[in-house]
Amino acid sequence: MEIRRIFPSRPEIISTGPIAATRLPLLLAGAAFTGRRLALELESEYLHVLRVVILAFLKGLAPILAIEMGRRAIPERVRPSFDEMEKGCRKPSAAAASPEAEEAKPAGGSAA
Repeated sequence: MEIRRIFPSRPEIISTGPIAATRLPLLLAGAAFTGRRLALELESEYLHVLRVVILAFLKGLAPILAIEMGRRAIPERVRPSFDEMEKGCRKPSAAAASPEAEEAKPAGGSAA
């Protein structure tokens, strides 16, 4: 029976083949749990930002201010800058930028 070191930095922890084989599922389960926990934390942060935006809007703030409140609730590691948020909010919509919308406008300026 071959003896293997499980943790090279700790020579006192050694294991034989069958015992090491029983630890493998536990190590894999731990890795899967860590990944799931991270996914739950990210989803929780996402829902928190949505909650902040919706509550700010329901309290009567202007939509752009409600979005700013939501931007501030985004974790710092992924938070966009104010300018990036402003550009995203000020982009023309796809319907307004389409050629059909341009054709529908009167050619002479105002229709008065």
